[in-house]
Amino acid sequence: LNGNLWLNGTSLNSIGKVGRVTSVTVSPVVENKVSLQYGGFAQRWTLTISPRTKVIKITGRHKPLEQPTNATKGFLELLDPTEVFACERGAMFLHQDENFFLAVGHTLRFPIKLESRSPSMLLVSWLLNDPENVYVHMVTLYHIEMGSYSSFAEDTTTLDHYRFTALDPCSRYMVCVEIANTHSFTCLSTISEPDIPKHFEVTSWNSSSISLAWDCPENLKYSLFLLTIFYLNGTDHITEEAELWLADDSFTFTMSDLPPCVRLRFGLQTVCQSGLESRYSRMVLHKGNSDFSNIYLLRQTLFGPNNYTLNWDVKNTSSISVFRVYHEGVLHGTTLLTTHTVAGLLPCQKYQAKVAAVCGDNVLMSARTVTAQTGPRGVSELRYELSLGNGSIIESSSVSNTELPLPGLEVGKSYVLDVWEECDSLWGSEPSHLNFEGANSTFKIDVRAIQSPQSEGLQVDFDNTGLRMVVPWSLPDDLHDLSGSTDKLDQIFKAKLEELLKDFDQPVRIELDSLEPADEPGRTVIVFKSFDASNPQENIPLPVDDQLSYISSLNRSEISVKNGVIYWDGPNLCAFKQAFCPHKSLCINTLGSYLCVCQDGYYDVSSFIDMPAASHPVCKGTKQHS
Repeated sequence: LNGNLWLNGTSLNSIGKVGRVTSVTVSPVVENKVSLQYGGFAQRWTLTISPRTKVIKITGRHKPLEQPTNATKGFLELLDPTEVFACERGAMFLHQDENFFLAVGHTLRFPIKLESRSPSMLLVSWLLNDPENVYVHMVTLYHIEMGSYSSFAEDTTTLDHYRFTALDPCSRYMVCVEIANTHSFTCLSTISEPDIPKHFEVTSWNSSSISLAWDCPENLKYSLFLLTIFYLNGTDHITEEAELWLADDSFTFTMSDLPPCVRLRFGLQTVCQSGLESRYSRMVLHKGNSDFSNIYLLRQTLFGPNNYTLNWDVKNTSSISVFRVYHEGVLHGTTLLTTHTVAGLLPCQKYQAKVAAVCGDNVLMSARTVTAQTGPRGVSELRYELSLGNGSIIESSSVSNTELPLPGLEVGKSYVLDVWEECDSLWGSEPSHLNFEGANSTFKIDVRAIQSPQSEGLQVDFDNTGLRMVVPWSLPDDLHDLSGSTDKLDQIFKAKLEELLKDFDQPVRIELDSLEPADEPGRTVIVFKSFDASNPQENIPLPVDDQLSYISSLNRSEISVKNGVIYWDGPNLCAFKQAFCPHKSLCINTLGSYLCVCQDGYYDVSSFIDMPAASHPVCKGTKQHS
């Protein structure tokens, strides 16, 4: 009571009970500093413990004794024969007098065991001296506060275990148990698990380096971080692992001089160390650069009676030199795009398709497979079923054209019409449902609305799928109401697109399908089809892949091709030219130029006015405006 005891600079004075033999565990291997201030003098020792041989090396000015004094023997005789003296083996007595002794040693029968732990929990158990009877045991949890162990939680239990909760991660605790009917107060020194690192991400990446960054755990407690680097092959299997210990506080790491086509995944753990004991947090994984070249959502998007079209997604194609497309295990072709059509097939068949992303000459980065199918020859493959609203089937047959007469229906009665596609009885699509009330009716059937069971977005490709160009400006909301503007725009866009494809392998004729808003605000999608201009009597579509490859090969600064879509990145001339369009007219971009059209309610009368030829309209209208 009139002294103090420190272990590695932390006071142990609050731990212990008068009249009890108190024991505290210490870490082996590392040097443990023990200081005693007692009875007006101070002593210091350094303890080094070998965990294998159990040899304890003690250095200090005061040499320890190997034998207990009579007073110390009196303390030890208080222990029940079933109790464990924690320093029973190799005991060395550092200090002994009538009221107090201090010893160091080891035992193979330590009565307290740490069963499990987490960042916020410790579960301990202990051995009972008398398991046949029920006794109340005292448990106390100490933590370090202001250089001293202080009581954090106290409780009693009749069980042989106890769970401490609401703890701080990566923090040192002293778990002490006063087992009932004993003269011991036994303490186990341990640490809680560290918390995971936060916000682990890739901050930059190129073909030769990759940089990572993260934040320390929320409670700011950690010793260092362990980074595990996983080297992957093209099928995402780990071929090699490397570990790095990161002790600085920059929370960043950069791998430089990476070999070409390498795929990396990373795992990061917080490490909490105390003496020989090291605890590791749960590993936080990051896909690194392996995710950039992965093929996602390989799917069939179109089919015809003799072809199918595949589409897929890739986050970044900078490390991919080519995509290889396999049909029934045989290489069908290569492409730089994320779409490919396989043609020359039989109707109503299923095929195995695979797409492989390749880096360099032959390094596989990713591969995915999908089951594709061809469709029927036409509408004759449709079937229908007519039933009452209560489910009773009235009629079931095939559909021979795009109209289905249904005579003899009772007026006011509820009917359900199901129409679905069959493919030589090999497979059938999910039916399309139509609920209606009875009348002599004829229904039109749009064969393009048929869906396959493999893909909700699958559409029948009886002609050409068309091309899409995204431009960085939006059209006026009332464009279709503007006098003569739509036809004039169509002519301009057709001429511009035919000019773009003028040196294509075959002569090109363009047909515009639509001008519609893009998903991204402030942009417009131009949907068009291209046909062989050498045969004006027939609409013979030109290969989409070949056209996209040709446009990409032009290397024009204002045009790019990404994921099968053409992007026009030319200037928004209307942002600068609006002042040059006359009164009551609007400016509309037209791929490198602009067009002035009269506003709704106004008409271009320039052709009726004797004036020099001009490219701008003269807008007159019947509306009165202030």
